[in-house]
Amino acid sequence: MRTTSMGIALAILFAVSHGAVSDEVDGVDVSLPDAARGGELDVTVTPSTILLGQRTEADVSVNLPGGKGKIKLFAQHGRVRGVKIVSDDRATAVYNPPEQYIPRVDVIAAMIETADGPVWGYAAVQLIGRGEAVIKTRPRAEATINIGGKEFGPVKAGKKGVAKIQVEVPPGIMKGVDGEGGDVDLRLPQVPRTAVFAETKKIAMDDPRDVSLFAVVVGKDGGMDEDAAIEIHCDVGEVVGLESMGGGAFRAIYHPPAQGEGKVNIGVSVEGSDLPPAAIDLVLVPGTEKETVETPPEVPPDDEISASPEIPWLSTALKGGLAWNFGSMRAFDLAVDFGVKLPIGNHRMGAGLQIGFSRSTESSSVGSGATPSAGMESKTWIVPFGGMLFYRFALGTRWGLLAAIHGAAVMVDNTLEMASLDTTSHERDFLFGLGGSVALEFGLGPGVVFVEVEYLALFGSMETLEGNLSPMYFNLGYRFFFL
Repeated sequence: MRTTSMGIALAILFAVSHGAVSDEVDGVDVSLPDAARGGELDVTVTPSTILLGQRTEADVSVNLPGGKGKIKLFAQHGRVRGVKIVSDDRATAVYNPPEQYIPRVDVIAAMIETADGPVWGYAAVQLIGRGEAVIKTRPRAEATINIGGKEFGPVKAGKKGVAKIQVEVPPGIMKGVDGEGGDVDLRLPQVPRTAVFAETKKIAMDDPRDVSLFAVVVGKDGGMDEDAAIEIHCDVGEVVGLESMGGGAFRAIYHPPAQGEGKVNIGVSVEGSDLPPAAIDLVLVPGTEKETVETPPEVPPDDEISASPEIPWLSTALKGGLAWNFGSMRAFDLAVDFGVKLPIGNHRMGAGLQIGFSRSTESSSVGSGATPSAGMESKTWIVPFGGMLFYRFALGTRWGLLAAIHGAAVMVDNTLEMASLDTTSHERDFLFGLGGSVALEFGLGPGVVFVEVEYLALFGSMETLEGNLSPMYFNLGYRFFFL
């Protein structure tokens, strides 16, 4: 009897990384349809199929209508940067995929303001995910799995009947087929088939104006879906004038309220679909909001126009290693922390809680010969519980650096056994701790593996302990992100 436990492994190993560009994997065509394109502007992305994990960018090209205007480019999941006007009729940019290996379709939209109003267009990009299938079968048997018409393997199982197969998953594929013809649920997250963009995300409420909206719906595999109908809703104000532009593209107008301030959520979903909607937030602000710099076709813009990359909001980490007090105390430690990103723009700043413990045993003896005449043993527990503020720095495609400051209430529990006097002393106290840490991170799965150095200075003393109590921690851990 053979079973397949692939879905859990795939969910874990769709790693945090930028993507690569390829229409083929090891020379085998993944047989995806042509990527969807539509709207009034001619937008192309080359290549239009990206295998995540190999390269980090693709080329975007937009054909410009005549006359002067402002050009803006957006990406639903990834990032668009380096917008340049290269001729009277063409602009270029660079697209970076999102930092996850999850298979999905990304939408790149372009908008140019003309005398007759905003003109929109889009191109879809098919992102092929990567992961590891764990197949449970007979010991030493060969295992395969077919995903989207492509077979992966064979890989020989180990003595416990477990085979690990590296796989690629096209967007829209939710199941695979194992070597015996059985369905395998890949347990991938549901992703929207829609995207929505706005010409501006800030509306000045001293002179509110209507905002042009552009919505897109594509097939689950990234191909054209011209027959779908959409629904647009907002929690403040109203959306009017919804009309189809063909090719899966729609436009509408957001009409803001007469007064108010704060966020406005606009969502787009496919009629009759249970998939999650795509959504954006607009901000109603007091005062007048200045427009962006003019970028006429004959003058290249100086500034990059980019969409914000996805940033994890929640994380939890488990770590362990060695604690050392720069003296005789050496102990193994274990800790867990929980973090949340602070809502400060697009910064990677956050706050969290951490709890851990370390235990050390120190022995000493006096006397000579095979059996010492006297001795003592000290058993010490150090249990810090406190908060932290952190900032995450991006060092590249998969590398990062997390710097944090820590404050903690620390329980120190010590038991001192003196064999010469046949007595035992016990002492427990709470000290205040203040310190900092630096962790080097490497993207793996839905999180990062990291090595960390942390110092925690303890203020106070114990009667049964001498010397420096403040520990230095050297830890190895894994941090799991929740988007």
